[in-house]
Amino acid sequence: MLALHKAKQRMEVSTADYTAQVKEYSERMKALEAKRDTLQGTAVKYAAAKAWLDTFIEQTMREDKITTVDGTTLKMLVDRILVKNDGIEVQFSCGVSVEKAYVR
Repeated sequence: MLALHKAKQRMEVSTADYTAQVKEYSERMKALEAKRDTLQGTAVKYAAAKAWLDTFIEQTMREDKITTVDGTTLKMLVDRILVKNDGIEVQFSCGVSVEKAYVR
C-alpha cells in the first residue's frame, strides 16, 4: 500500500488505477481481518475446552474418595438446573437430563 501511495505521488499511477488498487487492498484487508477474528475465536474456544478437560481430569483422577462435589466440578458437569412446580430437572453438559419429583 505504501509503494502504491508513493507511485501515486510520483504520478506513475493514474487516479483510476490508484482507486481500484486501494479498493482491492481494502477488501483483502477486510478478508484477512475476518479470517484472523475467526482463528482467534477458534483459539479461545479451544483454550476454554482444554481448560475444562484439564480441570475435569484433575478432579476425577484424585486419589482421595470423592464425597462432595466442589463448585468447579459441578459447573463443568451441569448445563442447567430447572426448578419446576412438581420437581427438579438437572441437565448435564453431555446432553443427559435427570428429573426428580419433590418429596412431600
